[in-house]
Amino acid sequence: MRNPEPELTQAEANELCHAASSVFFSLLKQEAARNNCTILLPSLLHPGESLTPLSSLDEELLHESMAFLVRLGIINVDDRGRASMPLFRYN
Repeated sequence: MRNPEPELTQAEANELCHAASSVFFSLLKQEAARNNCTILLPSLLHPGESLTPLSSLDEELLHESMAFLVRLGIINVDDRGRASMPLFRYN
């Protein structure tokens, strides 16, 4: 039995994960500012300055990376397309 062809190439999977990281950390900063709190991450988890600005992602990649984060349960997207992080507790 032959292995089916993967839906994504390795380069496409890398691009999707890099874009999803950019979305995640951008949203994390936004939520921290909105809630007037500081987020401390171990250096191992912090991507540094290598993230792609969201404005430079094409619309299809941006939507797919957000959908990927939704499937993982990391973010929620409302009917208006606004993303939020269920990890944050609002008081």
